[in-house]
Formats: sequence, structure tokens, C-alpha cells
Amino acid sequence: HIGHLLADLLNFTLVAVAVFLVIVKLLGGVMKAARPQPAEAPTLKECPRCLSNIPLKATKCAHCTTDLVEPAADASLPVASASP
Repeated sequence: HIGHLLADLLNFTLVAVAVFLVIVKLLGGVMKAARPQPAEAPTLKECPRCLSNIPLKATKCAHCTTDLVEPAADASLPVASASP
């Protein structure tokens, strides 16, 4: 009688562990697929003159040779005028 009880407990434990692992793996995969992916940083910018796509670090457009002016780091600060 003890042998049957131990065999049933062992079978129950093995099946419970297998079902638990399958459910955890399935739910983990579903949760990973449902999670929104972070957006990548842009690598291109648009030339203001010819509207072509150029690399983000470019200082001159390769298509129309326009010099690209980078915005000032402190654009919020007022610029003093030179008029008397």
C-alpha cells in the first residue's frame, strides 16, 4: 500500500512541476511579446533646403551642399543686440 501511495505522490509532483513550467514559459513568452518595444533613436535628419535625408551628425548636405547650422545649446537665453 505504501508503494502505491509513494508512486502516486511522485507522479503527481512530476506532472505538477511539468504543468507549472509549461504555463510559466507560455505566459512569459506572451508577456514578452505584448510588451511594447522601445523606439530607436533617429539616425537621419532632413535637409531644410532640399528635403533629402542625411546623417544626423552631418554638417553639410551631400545633395545640395548646404551648410547645416546646428541650433544653439542655450536657445532659451536672449541674445544681446549690438545696436546702441
